[in-house]
Amino acid sequence: MTLPFENDTSVIIRKYAKKSIKESKSKTILSVLTIMLSVALLSGFILSVVGMATETKRGLQTTNHAIYYNINHKQIEELRRDSRIADSRIFIQAGNTQVDNYLVIPVYIEQNDSNIAVEEIVEGQYPIGLYDVAVDKAYLSRLGLPAELGTKITVPFYDGSSETFTVVGLTDNGSTERTYSLYCSEEYAHTGKQFETSVTVLTVQLANTAQMSSENFKEIVQKIGTDYGVTPQHSDYNDGFAASLEPNQENIMIISIFSIAVLLVSYLVIYSIFYIYVQNQVREFGQLRTMGATAKQIKTILRTQGKLLCILGTILGLIIGGTAAFLFKPDGWSCQNTALVSVLTFCIVYAMVWLAVSKPAKIAGSVSPIEAAKNTGYQSTQLYSKKLHRKITPFSMAVMGCSRNRRKWIMTVLSLGVAGVMFMGGTTLISSLDMERFSRQGLLEYGEFEINLSRNAVRNDPHGTTGVQLNNPLNDDLIRNIAQIEGVKEVTEYKTLEAKFEYNKASRKDKLVPFTSEQQKILKQYLSAGTIDYQAMIENKEILVLRNEYAEYVFDWTFQVGDTVRFRWFDGQSYQETEYTIAGEISDDIFKDPIGGKLFGKTGFFLLPDQLLQKMVVPNFNFTSHLLVGINNFSLEPEVREKMNGLVETIPTVTMETLHNLYQDSEAMYQRTSLVIWGLSGFIMLFAVINLINTLIATTLSRKHEFSTLRSIGMEKKQLQWTIQWEGILLAFWNIGITLAVGTPVGYSIVRYLNSVGDDTWVWKFPFIYMGAYIIISIFLPLIISAIIIRILQQKSIVEQLRETT
Repeated sequence: MTLPFENDTSVIIRKYAKKSIKESKSKTILSVLTIMLSVALLSGFILSVVGMATETKRGLQTTNHAIYYNINHKQIEELRRDSRIADSRIFIQAGNTQVDNYLVIPVYIEQNDSNIAVEEIVEGQYPIGLYDVAVDKAYLSRLGLPAELGTKITVPFYDGSSETFTVVGLTDNGSTERTYSLYCSEEYAHTGKQFETSVTVLTVQLANTAQMSSENFKEIVQKIGTDYGVTPQHSDYNDGFAASLEPNQENIMIISIFSIAVLLVSYLVIYSIFYIYVQNQVREFGQLRTMGATAKQIKTILRTQGKLLCILGTILGLIIGGTAAFLFKPDGWSCQNTALVSVLTFCIVYAMVWLAVSKPAKIAGSVSPIEAAKNTGYQSTQLYSKKLHRKITPFSMAVMGCSRNRRKWIMTVLSLGVAGVMFMGGTTLISSLDMERFSRQGLLEYGEFEINLSRNAVRNDPHGTTGVQLNNPLNDDLIRNIAQIEGVKEVTEYKTLEAKFEYNKASRKDKLVPFTSEQQKILKQYLSAGTIDYQAMIENKEILVLRNEYAEYVFDWTFQVGDTVRFRWFDGQSYQETEYTIAGEISDDIFKDPIGGKLFGKTGFFLLPDQLLQKMVVPNFNFTSHLLVGINNFSLEPEVREKMNGLVETIPTVTMETLHNLYQDSEAMYQRTSLVIWGLSGFIMLFAVINLINTLIATTLSRKHEFSTLRSIGMEKKQLQWTIQWEGILLAFWNIGITLAVGTPVGYSIVRYLNSVGDDTWVWKFPFIYMGAYIIISIFLPLIISAIIIRILQQKSIVEQLRETT
């Protein structure tokens, strides 16, 4: 905006800014490269995180929000008429049938126009006739039959009967599980013998969920069920969908920290580039002031350059960042998210560039014609030494060069140091991960093999874990067979009873774990509140609570000693309910104890006397839900694993986790994590390299006249070369010093923080190899850049260089 008596010089300023950008090629290229990297990092990282969340949300759009089970036809009709429910689909499931070493699960899925996703029929159609079925191609392959429509299959059921069906539909989910669904017709679901004891489930999607909070969503799910006589035990909400209704605070924190780090380094580099540019162009700014340019106009010239460079760098950066994010998560790509992130990134980066350019612009605007005429290209409060004689060497001249350009060197060293510290933090993490500790999570901290009840079997049983335990495959015969394998040291049993608890308006499935009178001793060592008396707890129906820290994280409250907790569970014949009083609280430190961690590694929130647990179920109930197998010598692990796999493969209702498999998975994850850390560190280092190149080039070229004068009075080419290279080595020295002095405690602090939050898979180790490579690169990179600069200087003769002015 100009006043009536002012000349509008905006066009001239813009043209001058563009001309300066074209002429100052090194400044332009380095500035655009810095901004481009900054924008690419920010937009790519943010879009990748947002893409993962978007992909999850899109997946949740076709999943159920809640389920109501064990309901009748009247309740289904009433629920469907409720305006709070937008969509629904009926599932009816019969009991599991074990055939050889796999399971068959008869199921009927309502074929209505619902948004709730079901298994896709890739060939044929969904069954209509009484004995029509749809099955997966893998199931027919297991039976040794052709994966063709019209194939006849005979299915033996758990009650001893068998029926023959005609395949009218095929699915192809590529599953390698040993559990197969037998999709039956509606007619068979209502009249077939296998569905006489089936469980009817109504899966629903609620209306207007976009306006709900997570807590409000959970309350509505329970309220709808209560309104139509569905007990809380027979209604459940989708945890993943409930979590999606709240902002992911962890993602927000990660994005914020990452963005601040990138913007800080970018700010230092842009500031340094423009500061050096201003110092080297002081004479030019003085000439502009002599011709009548105002301080405001000179500031505007610098800011216009920053704006133009920002626009160009942002466009290139958004293309690179957006492409990388799309390749990383194509299913999470969204034009709307991309547009929003692009605008946000541009605004943030523009503000960063404006701040970075402001100080150099202010310096340029304050230059007077007289100061410009006196300018020598250096900034020093003491140009002359009191010493009458001094030894002139390439090293001493390099030190003088650094001291006369202190601010330039400080900014360069600072940006190099910040990048080095971030590199040090990342490589410390890479070096400090203990792969064995990382692999030995859960019970595998104390053994090499963990055998569990199959999640598929548990999920498909009407009574969950308890239903599978009624015919428990983790029996004495299996334990005996495992113990007889050569190399097996011990087999440890873990007993649990699945139950649903109600406390402080929360309802959730958990497991009750028994303890014996002999185990009181170790429990008392970690008793943080209340009392433990084995016999009194049996008589008074009392329990102990653990993991209160986790309860506070999940529920925002903790279990209190003296309160009562209501439980509901299946006892093997029917569902039972009762209340238990909390007698004491056990500290989570018990899991750090080798004995306590092994004994109670599978506990949830509750412990109770084993005699009290026995009274809760039918006689001779087998509580075992996990087996832990330890071996004598790890060198025997391959042979033991092969024999264990042979045993487990014959039992479809169990699965096995091995330390060997987890170690392989951990290595793959470690490689991915290392790649991410190296990628981020590499990008950050590029910022520092850009600043290093800018400093060495700008400082050296601004002193061409000085170097030519020195050459004219006898300085050799080799001496000039060493002078410039010593300046680079001095930069490397300060960079290495800052990296070691600050980066080492930063890396140590990161590892200690991870340990403090319970992640003991990190053991601090100094990254000697990575640091050695970093030191070598830090020294040789300035030497290489200096060599290139010297080659540029040598393209002109001494006489030609003397004729040029700085």
